[in-house]
Amino acid sequence: MLTAPLLAGAHTLKTDGSISVIMHTDPDDDVVAGEPATVYFSVSDAANQFSARDCDCTIQISEAGRLLASEALTPDNTATSIFSYQMPFTFPDRAAYRVILAGEPKSSGQFSRFQIGFDLEVTKAPPVAATPRHAETYVDWIIGILALAGIAVWGLRDKISYNE
Repeated sequence: MLTAPLLAGAHTLKTDGSISVIMHTDPDDDVVAGEPATVYFSVSDAANQFSARDCDCTIQISEAGRLLASEALTPDNTATSIFSYQMPFTFPDRAAYRVILAGEPKSSGQFSRFQIGFDLEVTKAPPVAATPRHAETYVDWIIGILALAGIAVWGLRDKISYNE
């Protein structure tokens, strides 16, 4: 039986062995194609051996099998963040993307290496640029002038035919 892949929504949790990862995207778990976004990861370890500073973690982002980004991640050390890692990225099109977080310990015996993939569907298009207001004003003026010219010609037609 064929099934569609589950697509990442708000704060998707995936597990590989004892490592669990939550992925979040900003803005508001609803990425807009062509606009800057940020991908966040929160990593936890059921064996309590994982430490973000002791991990060689990488992210890969691909679309239809084509690799768009592959980078090493550095830990987010801000005290206010619940996320271990973050990466800014602009998803170029409305499409299905594959986001993979992989990690291995810098030293042996810390935690098990892991690789966790997420499917992310970008469905929102950027807003359409509004027509500049001055273009509408010119069209309005042209229509108004043509309407007045038509009324003037109609009025002169009666005067010309009355004089004959």
